[in-house]
Formats: sequence, structure tokens, C-alpha cells
Amino acid sequence: MFDFVKPKMFLDAVHGYIYIPREFVKNIIDTKLFQRLRNIDQTGAHIAFPNARQDRFSHSLGVFHLGQKAVDYLLYNFSKESNVVHWNIRSDNKRDNFWAKNKVLFLIACLLHDIGHAPFSHSLEWLMFKNTTASINVEKKIAEYINQSEKNSGYFEVEAKEIQGASPHEKIGACLIIDEFENIITKTLEDLRDSKFPTPSRIIYAEHYKKPPLICAEEDDVAFILRMVLRLKYKNPDPEKQIRNCFIDLLNGNQFDVDKLDYIMRDTKVSGISNISIDIERLLSSITIVTTTRYKDEYETDKKVFIETFKNGKNDKIDIEGTVFGKIQLEENAKINIIAKSKIHLLRTSTDSSKIKLLHDTPKIEKQNNEQVLVNFEPLVPPEDNPKAVLLPGGDFALSLPSVVCETDFKFKVCESSSASIEIRGYCNMTIEGGAKSESLRIDPTEGKKAVKGKVSNLTVIDDDLSKIVPSESRHNAFSIGFKKQAISVIANVLDARDYLFRWIYAHHKVVYYTQFLIPIISASTLAPRKPNEDDKTPFDRLFLNYSSISELDDYSLITKIRFTKCNDDKINQLIDQLLRRNYRISLYKSLAEYDHLFSDFSVKDKRAIHNWLGDHTDEPNKIEDKQLMTIGGFVEQNMLNEIKKIAQEELDIIEDLVWVDSGYWKKEMNPRDVYIVFPGERHEHTLLGDIELFKDKLLKDEERAHYFYIYYSIRKDMLPKNPKEASDVIKNASDALKDTLIRYFKQKLEPPVGKTVSNG
Repeated sequence: MFDFVKPKMFLDAVHGYIYIPREFVKNIIDTKLFQRLRNIDQTGAHIAFPNARQDRFSHSLGVFHLGQKAVDYLLYNFSKESNVVHWNIRSDNKRDNFWAKNKVLFLIACLLHDIGHAPFSHSLEWLMFKNTTASINVEKKIAEYINQSEKNSGYFEVEAKEIQGASPHEKIGACLIIDEFENIITKTLEDLRDSKFPTPSRIIYAEHYKKPPLICAEEDDVAFILRMVLRLKYKNPDPEKQIRNCFIDLLNGNQFDVDKLDYIMRDTKVSGISNISIDIERLLSSITIVTTTRYKDEYETDKKVFIETFKNGKNDKIDIEGTVFGKIQLEENAKINIIAKSKIHLLRTSTDSSKIKLLHDTPKIEKQNNEQVLVNFEPLVPPEDNPKAVLLPGGDFALSLPSVVCETDFKFKVCESSSASIEIRGYCNMTIEGGAKSESLRIDPTEGKKAVKGKVSNLTVIDDDLSKIVPSESRHNAFSIGFKKQAISVIANVLDARDYLFRWIYAHHKVVYYTQFLIPIISASTLAPRKPNEDDKTPFDRLFLNYSSISELDDYSLITKIRFTKCNDDKINQLIDQLLRRNYRISLYKSLAEYDHLFSDFSVKDKRAIHNWLGDHTDEPNKIEDKQLMTIGGFVEQNMLNEIKKIAQEELDIIEDLVWVDSGYWKKEMNPRDVYIVFPGERHEHTLLGDIELFKDKLLKDEERAHYFYIYYSIRKDMLPKNPKEASDVIKNASDALKDTLIRYFKQKLEPPVGKTVSNG
């Protein structure tokens, strides 16, 4: 739909022929900055998988290709279903070219989404961003540009802190788009207009017969591209802006955007692994638009509702009654009154030390199974006269229990400096006063009762009957990307395929050592700024990894600089030699599966504690402030190594040093509020993927977040026998001894002091 005239063909190893408008090729692809992406490695996986030599250039073309297919399917499905979701969005609403123009800007964003990558991609983006922010306030620069272009003010104004969550390469890329591509984008739009774009392949609206839409450059074009690259959604309730949020999700969403789809397919193919197949046509052809309504202030309904999110302010009050499924987070000082006969599945505080306080009369709670009720984390025995009832004493307490029914009103308050959560799976009648928020809450009302009633700071309801709603400060429609039901099986495959890549390719022990230890630590030393009045010995001495030198830097220039570098630090020189010869340290275990086996006696909480302990006991670790990256590593402190050797006595004298590196892996689970599924024909045809039972095991679980890491070691060669077979046996024995000693060492560190007990909670 809205096809381009005589596009140029690129033959891609993953997608076959990719058709790109000549105007895009001439103005964008054939620039120095974009061609630089040919020499930016995408993953570093080629260290273990020799054919995995994919670069950011081919990936960007692949994202364009999938983006073009996705947006065409979206426009086609939207036009077919416009009687449902068409809400005052007209092709000639203030401009004749609304849909064609958004397609063009979206595809430009697809090409430019990775333009800000540093050499070796994610391995060094943190360092480039750190060096850049020493002289440029990146977030402030981007926010000011967007506000000026869009003429934002008040509530709609973009704040710098809203951009902080974007990846470093996305923020660097946004600056490049502002400084280097603004005029190029305008020129591209003018060239497309001169070529009579668009020529609709299918007439959507009657006015196209009289006046075909022709795109033109506008002041906020580049700002929209920046929003797509940064995943910065519009707060403006205007329908055009809310529709544009769909394009943002399509490129840079939390789950199934075209960027992720391309790297899953591309990295799988070039690595040569046998991953799960993805039916990309079935998935993309199912893309559509889901409508929701966002409310502020008063809201009430007696209809079945799917609440995407809601948030109470400190002075707000909301009543909920009906069959409820979902979890509500309760903030400090929130007061909750759960009416008798309500069913509670789980009520717990955020940490062991947090408390919630009972109000008024002591409630009776009927147990539904043999699980114990906990008070102050100690088992509470039911009274002898009524073994089915559990009496809770007044005062402070923390409660964690399976599904129970309140025999009387159950009232409590969250104490200061604390928080709690309550999960409901059944009938519930409750009032919440004060701070609360929720994600993915489904409520079937009791007959003749209001399902939801009260004042909320923010409420997003999934609904269909939205055509007559006029936007206002307290209520407006929002639009999100959804998938038709036929894509559910493909969505499951995408999740599994992505997790497979992260588990077995990106988290391979050699790939981790190369991308998250060698490259970052060597580069931090060799790409440091020159000292004042220091002469340049080679042209590469002028290179410094920051925004101003990005056009001069790629993988090849960096490797060449490393070859010519001689540091005063012997450790860095040894690392350079390892990098150039691929003569790495020995990994104590070769996969995450072996890690699980080695640390099988430890709980998730314990393993996370060990992970953090190692991070706190490394010499000059490569610690990254951006928590999204998880790239942390360094040399284990000599004092700690000496303690470990002391436990093993002489068995570990041959171990020269230890290196600890975060694996960068955590299970790729989904947030259920990010994925909509459309079931045509039902009363409430939109639902959340998290409400489908088959996907319950794939939901995001914070308590199972990353704890994986690798430990590497080197051997004193002067202590090795000259006979290769004997030397191999010595190394193996040292490895076994190191494994046993580390387990003993960490168990000692985790033991609580005498006289104290620790709950794993």
C-alpha cells in the first residue's frame, strides 16, 4: 500500500531481495555515516561461530524490509476494520498524506535506528555515551529539539529524564539524526514528492479519487523519527499522535517489533544454529490496531473491563467489585478495606523487613488448603476450637498465604517506607484509598453493581465501543499494536527463539569473554583522551571514542589502533595479546547449564548474592551504570583469590588470577501488558497475552532475574609439566579443585552470623 516507484534491489542472505526507494538509497544509505555500519559488528558471536559476521548495515536493511511488510499489513488491516477502530482519523485530517507520510517516516526510522552504534556495538556503547556526556547533555539536547519542533508546552513537554531509559546507542543516534540527517530527511521527502509519491495501490478514502495524497516536509517530521528510535511515546491525546504511537511500537516496542524480529532471524541464520522456525508472514499479516481508552479523574462502569493499567494518587479512592484476576501494587500509607467473603490469592510485602498494619477488628480467615499462614514470617497455628479458621492478632504483621476467604471485613494499612502487593483470583469487593497501581487487571462485574468506581490518576481500559469518544483532558482514545489470534503460535515461537539465542549464542563463554570483558577493558585503556601537549605518534592516537569522532570509528580502525598500542599496564598488554591471538583465559564452566549444575545447591537469591559479591570484589571492574546492559566484569581482587587459595592449601597454587564476567543473560520473558491479542466476534475481542493460560509460564518474574556469570582463570605456565598429556591432567585437576573450593568459599560467605537466622523469603 502506497508503493514506491522503481525501488532499488538489495540481495540479502536472510530475506532475499529487499526493495528500497532510490530516494532513500541516494540520500541516506549512500552517506559516510550509514556506510560506516558495514564495519560495525552486530554481536561478536563470530568468536565462537565463525560465519556469524553480520553487521549493522545488513541488519538495518533487514529492519527496513520487515518494517515495510509490517506497515503495509497494518494499513491494509486498518482499512478493512476501519468501522471498528477508525476514530476521527482521516487521510485528509489537517493534511492529505497522513498514512503515506507516516509510512515514509517509519521506514526512515527503520534505516536509522542503529546509526549511533559504537564500534563492536553493545560492547562499547556505554563507553561512548560516558565520554560523550562529559561535554554534551545528550538527553537535554534531544528533549529541547523535540519540544521546539513540536511546539510542546506544559504536560505535553518532553523532559530529559523521559529519555534516560533509552539505550546509549539510541541517544547517540538521535543526536546524529538531529545534527547530520535533518536536512537529508527533508531532501528525501522532497524527492519523493517530485516522484509523485504516493501512488496508492488501493484507494482507502473517496477523496483520493479527486486529490491523490502527496507528502511534504513538516517541522515535526524529524521529531517523530527521534521518538521511534528512542521509544518515546506521545502524551498528546490527539488521534494522529496516538496513532503514531503504534508506529513507535512497531519499530521499538517491548516485544515483537521489527528490530527484534530481524536480529532473531539474522543471528540465527548466520550462526548456523538450528533454532525454532518463525513464520514471519503469518505474524506480520496479523498486525492490527487495538483501541483503548485512557481516563483521568472520575471513572465508573458496570461492564466487563480489561484494565491495562491504573494508578491511584495519594488522595484518590477507588472501589472494585466483581470477579477479579490480577495483581495490585500498594504504596506506603495506602489503606485497604476488603469486604467479607472476598477471595485473596496472595498478599505480601516487598521485602522481609516491610510491614503492613491491621486496622480495627481482627479478621478471621478460612484456609482453603494445607498451606501455612505466616505472621511476622513465623507459622501461625489455627485455634483448637475451629481448625478451619485462623485468627490474626492485631499489630504489625506480614502475611503471605494461598487463596483465602475473609469471613469479616479485612482492613489494613501499608506502613511508611514500605510497599505491598495483593493478588486476586476470584470474587472481591474492596476499596483502596491512597497510592496504588496495577497492570493487567480483568474484572467481571457483579450483577447490578459497578465493576469500578472512583477517582484515579490514570486508567487505561481495553474496550471496543470508542467511536463516539471525543478527546479531552480527562479522557481520550489510545491506540496500540495488536495481533490477531492466528499469530499466537508464532508469538510463542518468537519468544522461544529469542531466548535460545540469548542462552546459547550471546551467552557462550567465549562470546561473553570477548564482548563483555576483553573489548570493553582494552578499549577503555586504548581509546582514552590524549594528554595535553602530547604528540601524536600515529594517526590512530587522535581517535577518542565519543560523539565528535564517531564518523572516524569502526571495528577496523579500533582493532588497528589496538595493534599499535603498547600500554604501561602489563595486564592490558596481556589482554591485547589474548584478543589478537584468541588465546583466552580458561572458563571454569562452558555453558549456563554447567553453571546451574555447579551452583545447584544455591537458591536464586543466593546466586544473586554471589553475583553481587563478585561484582563488589573486582579490581577496577568494568562496571556499567546503565542497568539495561548487564555488561560487568573485572579481575577478582587478589585478597579474595588468596582467601580461596588458603582454603584449598596447595591445590590452587597453579592458579594465577581469576576473572569474573556477568553473562549478560536473563530469561527473555514478557510483560503481559505489552502484547494484545484480538479474538474477533467476541464481546470483548481484545485481551492481553498474559491472560491466556498457555503463556502463564512466560510472564515476567522479577525474582528470577539475572544471576548468571562466568569465572575464568589463567595457569602459571612455569608450573606446568612439559608433557602435553600431563599438563592437560594438571589443568583439569586444578579446575576441579577450583570448583570445589569456590562452592565451599561461597557457602561460608552466605552463612549467617552465629545467633541469627536468615529467611530466603
